[in-house]
Amino acid sequence: MFDNLWALLIGIQKYDREPLYGPYADVQRMKEFLMQDLHVPSDNILIVQDARRHEIIGTFETHLINNTKILPGSSPAILFYYSGHGGRVACPPNWPAVLETAERDGKLVKKIEVLIPSDCTSIYDANGFPSIQTIPDRTINSLLLRAAQKHGDCITVILDCCFSGHLNRSLGGAEGNE
Repeated sequence: MFDNLWALLIGIQKYDREPLYGPYADVQRMKEFLMQDLHVPSDNILIVQDARRHEIIGTFETHLINNTKILPGSSPAILFYYSGHGGRVACPPNWPAVLETAERDGKLVKKIEVLIPSDCTSIYDANGFPSIQTIPDRTINSLLLRAAQKHGDCITVILDCCFSGHLNRSLGGAEGNE
């Protein structure tokens, strides 16, 4: 039925602090749903467990953007599913923020949202900004934009994590920039 649907399912349970206990089951249930109910071929579904930052970005690129099995002009459906930790951190200087601001020490602080890979030891750097170990909303938007430019806009994103509300929203003039 959906033989041209391509899915990347990320489930992260193992974190140094605050491990989770549901993501493995979440991605397995999603795979079962895709295969049994939608008849998606198993070769079109990639599960990555306890992914590190470079693995999440790399498998998104290889499986959903540069996958040679996705035929040009075939208008595939693309699914990115993430089950793991997410966070909200102060926006680095010169980054546009699409979120409301929050007060910190009497000052307004712009916020962005991040996915937290398994190799992330802290979501903050020494200055209180997003650690390079996280995956900021800008990076997710850039990956989604590249997938849409190559394959069309039939893309579904499911983020089963805290603070996922703006991770895939348009950034206006900043679209495609990391």
